[in-house]
Parts: sequence; structure tokens; C-alpha cells
Amino acid sequence: MPRKIAINSRKTFLLLVILIWTQSILLPYVEAVIMRFPFIGGFHKYIVIAAFVIAIIFSFPYFTVTSRDLFFLFSTVILFLIEWGVYQEAEAYIRRYMVDFIILILPLYVTGVSFARYEDKDKVIKLMYYLSITTIAIDIIYRFTMTGGMSQVMSMYQGDMDKAYKILPHCCLVLYFAIKERKAISIIFAVIGGLYLLMLGTRGAALLFLIMFAVLLIMGNTSKWRTIRIIAIFGLAGVFLLSSWYESVLLFLQRQAQSLGLSVRIFNKLISGEAMRYNDRGLIWSAMFNAIKEKPFIGNGLCADRVINGYYAHNIAIELWVDFGVIFGSIILAFVITTIITGYSKADSEYEKGFIMSLFFSSFCMMFFSGSFLEEPLPMLLLGFCVGIARSSKRNNSLNKLFV
Repeated sequence: MPRKIAINSRKTFLLLVILIWTQSILLPYVEAVIMRFPFIGGFHKYIVIAAFVIAIIFSFPYFTVTSRDLFFLFSTVILFLIEWGVYQEAEAYIRRYMVDFIILILPLYVTGVSFARYEDKDKVIKLMYYLSITTIAIDIIYRFTMTGGMSQVMSMYQGDMDKAYKILPHCCLVLYFAIKERKAISIIFAVIGGLYLLMLGTRGAALLFLIMFAVLLIMGNTSKWRTIRIIAIFGLAGVFLLSSWYESVLLFLQRQAQSLGLSVRIFNKLISGEAMRYNDRGLIWSAMFNAIKEKPFIGNGLCADRVINGYYAHNIAIELWVDFGVIFGSIILAFVITTIITGYSKADSEYEKGFIMSLFFSSFCMMFFSGSFLEEPLPMLLLGFCVGIARSSKRNNSLNKLFV
């Protein structure tokens, strides 16, 4: 009798989570290595797609979906279809985003909910941490050895926004481990990752990393000395910013970025005092607020920000208000924030909290600076994970009441 091959849905689900976590940077490098095998030829892309398809298909028994989840998923799809049929001005934009959002982004909610009930979440998150270190290291090595550095125009005025936001989740997760575990390797790569973000020239990504760093320092491991810690941190930061050391450090980092072929954009703006100026964004937001004033209650419809100005709003709150109105847009925003806070407060382990906090700053808060809920996959994974954590906590509390 031939032996049957048993495929463990739990293991294939783990593969799916790892593929999602590495898809933006590390997986393309793996794909580039595969491409160099002569017998692979032009089929390297199909190998990665096949890995995703296999992982999804054999993970189906592990997916956890409740009636509430189905209602959320189907309501979102129906909303797209209604907007597509009714809002003729945005028909081209909705058609452009609808397929990718429904097929590639929305299912990550289910993945997040299912990951929340994974038995060895801590081990998986620890693995993701090591993969993040690998991602930072490989990306820096590749940039310094295989590319010629940024052009002068890119270095001074553009930076590499796409790479900065793609690597931000990995930098944030490594930062969390560095603060919580205080091991040499995590501290070294947290510092390297932070400097790398600064030298990629995108203010939003660098600022979010620094805010998360400040929040972690303020929170600390205990709350006994929290007030003193907050005063000390902000006091030292204020003294540093007012001292001559501040400009000296900026000039030093500016020279290092220039010598490494990276961006000096952030350092130039900080030295000149123009770090908080958003000329292009200001024009976009001005047009968005005018549209909000015209239809504050019902909104203008899905993708209205694109229709009005040709660009997305560059701010998740403004995007929701323009599209769905101030009331309904604020309800959506409040629901998401409340769900994330609930998930964080109900998380059982520091690893779970680290995963939530890292995605909160690098994917959700990122959308207040750049990106859109129609294009960013990780916020949907975060939302699902927090829903799953809150749901598991309620289930455990119910079980505890039965045996008390």
C-alpha cells in the first residue's frame, strides 16, 4: 500500500504567515537568487506565487471565521460593488483597486484572526524578529554592494520612500525586542535600522520609529518610576535639542549619509528648520478639506480623494472623511483604534504586544503620513490579529468562570 502524504494545515499556515511577513523585501531577494538557477529560467515568479497558493489552500482548515467576520468581509465587498456601480466619476479608480483589495488585502483580516489562535505565536513572532534582522542586514548589504547609491537629486530632494516604509515594520519589531530583551544583537540592529531609516530620507518613517522608541522608553518594564522616567527622557531630549551638540550630530550624520550614497534630505531639512513643512501635502489637504466641507455628512464616495485631486489623501483620517463623511469616517477610525488598543491590552505575552505595537506604528500610524487603506496590507493583518486576541481573551474568561 502506498503511504499517504499528510499535510499539516498548521504548518502550512505558519508558512503563509512567514511569506506575508517577508513579501516586501526578503522574498524578492530570495526570488532573485532562484532566478539565477539556469533550469528555472523565467519561472521564478511562478515559484513564489505557487508557494503562496499552496500555503493558502492547505491552510484552509486552520482559518478561523465567525459569522461576524463573514459579515465584515461581505459588507466590505458589497460596499465596493455599490460604489463601483453608483459613483461613476470614481469608476476607474475603484476598478483599479477593487480586485487587489478584495483578493490580496481583505483576506489578511482572516489570516490575522487565525494567527491570534496559533498555539505557538511567541515562537513565530520570535522567528519573525530574526527574519527582520536578516531583512535589514541583507537590504543594507545589497544597497552598498549591488547599487551605485542615490543620485544627487534623489539624495537631496526625494529619498527612497518606498523602501523606508517597507522596511519600517522590521525595524520596529527589532526595536521592540531591543528595548524589552536588551540583547546585543537586537540593540545593534535597532540602531542600524534607525540610522538606515534616517538616511533613506523619508520623514514619516523615521519619525514613527523615533516615536515608538520614545513610547517604549516611557512605558518601561514597570510603572513604579514612570513619572520620573518621563521627566528625565523629555528633559534630556530638550537639553540635547537646545545644545550645540544637536547640530553637530546632524552635520556628522549628513556627511556619513553623503559618503555612503544615501539621502541627506532629512538632515538638510532639520538643519534648515524646514522639517515640518509639507508644501505638496498642504495643497492636497486643502483640496480635501474643501471637499469635506461640501459633503460633511454623507461623504463624496469611495476613492473620492483620487477623483478630487488625482492623488490619495496621504492621511487615513482625511481619506475616510472625504470618502464616507465625518461621522461614518470617524466611526470607522474609532473602531479600528479601539480594536487595536483592546487587542494590545488583552495580549497574554510581551511578544504578542510587540507584534501589535510594531504593526500599529509601522502600518496603521504610517497611513497618517503616507499610504492608503486600499493599498496597504499590514493594517488589515493587524486588525484581524487584534480581533482574534480580544476574542480569545473573552473565550478564556468564559472558561475560567465555568471552573471557578
